[in-house]
Amino acid sequence: MRQYIALIHKDPGSDYGVSFPDLPGCVTAGVDLDDARAMAEEALALHLGAMAEDAEPIPEPSSLEAVMADRENRDAVAILVRAPPATAKAVRVNMTIPENELEQIDKFAAEHGMTRSGFLLHAAKRAMSDRAARKMTAQMTRLEAEIDAITSEETEARVALETKTILEALQSMRSRR
Repeated sequence: MRQYIALIHKDPGSDYGVSFPDLPGCVTAGVDLDDARAMAEEALALHLGAMAEDAEPIPEPSSLEAVMADRENRDAVAILVRAPPATAKAVRVNMTIPENELEQIDKFAAEHGMTRSGFLLHAAKRAMSDRAARKMTAQMTRLEAEIDAITSEETEARVALETKTILEALQSMRSRR
């Protein structure tokens, strides 16, 4: 499993800042060292996931010596942060889409800071997730109906038993008279 070097910085009166020299723009912070470490793991996972989604090349982690060779990094504390398991290799696909719809897709993706591939992947994942959610909702509805039916049958059985018990008690009282 790959590990990236994160640098923890602390200025007086501030949270613990975390940056990754190999991944410009991948930064986070925590209120204490434990929080900073946890936030670093989350930031790394999200950053690498976004790079993979956008089909950007993911750099190999640098050595500690290479990171610390930069004078600016020497005031920070270096920690190793495990990268999440590598995602599957991106594969080039050929699609046929009407030109005007492709233009709309490209415009929407650009307006939301995504690439065409990233947007289409996101949309496909969302559609699959929505379908799975609908399927799960349907299963839950069926289970609730089954539970309601069982509860109704149990209630009817209890009422019948109570009615029988009351009738037997009444007959017993009548026969004593």
